Amino acid sequence: MTDSNDTNPGELFTVEDSHGKPRLTAPRLSDLGTVPTDDERSRDRVAGGLFAPGNKAAVGRTAKRALTAPLRAARKRLQDLGEGLPAPVADGLLSDAMAVFNSARLELGSSSVFVLACAVSFATESVLGNYFAKLAAEAGFDTETGAGHLATAQRCEQCAQRAMTACLAAQKALPKRGVKTGAPAGFEADE
Repeated sequence: MTDSNDTNPGELFTVEDSHGKPRLTAPRLSDLGTVPTDDERSRDRVAGGLFAPGNKAAVGRTAKRALTAPLRAARKRLQDLGEGLPAPVADGLLSDAMAVFNSARLELGSSSVFVLACAVSFATESVLGNYFAKLAAEAGFDTETGAGHLATAQRCEQCAQRAMTACLAAQKALPKRGVKTGAPAGFEADE
């Protein structure tokens, strides 16, 4: 491997004695030279280096966009798999997915985006799995079209199961809010 400076990358590391043993260490920042920068500041920055008001660096990166990203992903997944469907069918699938999502959200009882993002995926994949299973039944399971729809339905159901597993794992990993733990371990409350 060669650099533009024709130096061996192994030469950047040094061997130093640490705790009685020779150890390979990376260069410290103080050992490295400085890189000349452009005299002109970016238009998106002010004199202190902070972003200037009205800059375009954070367009589309608001908290609301981050929270609604799973819903947009679900809509796109429904549109991609249901491509060529009439608009009322696609809208029906989306409304069914949102009904399943709302039921799952109430059942889980969590408002964390980590849990709800997985719940959106679960709802979307469940609705798609049922839709393709219905199409397979209508086309006949022994036909080539029906077998293709059934395979798609099974993949969607697998994704739904994985999403619900991730949802439950995220819910379990999150700290419980507002739960009183009582006396610390080893202490007894006076009665």
